[in-house]
Amino acid sequence: MKNTKYVANFQRIGGAYDDTLTLLIELNRQGSWDAVKLAVFEENLLQKNSRFWMVDLLRAVRRRYLASHQMLPNGKQVTKFVASAIPKRSKIQVLYQYIC
Repeated sequence: MKNTKYVANFQRIGGAYDDTLTLLIELNRQGSWDAVKLAVFEENLLQKNSRFWMVDLLRAVRRRYLASHQMLPNGKQVTKFVASAIPKRSKIQVLYQYIC
């Protein structure tokens, strides 16, 4: 049996809910992950100075929220949810389920 290492990225995603919401809302608006990445780098969507942080966050968000999860809604449903007019606190509670 092969051992595989799972990295949760709690230090990146757990503390970056605002940036995660921004990325997912932009994905709902744009409809394309490539368009979101372009907005991050060309338009400084996240308003960050660190390219490393942006690359790392994009990778973590894609892995955590846009990959298929058997027990959780898919990425398209998540982006629609976070783009809706519900309280931010509720959105974060839903996103937390993808971290656990």
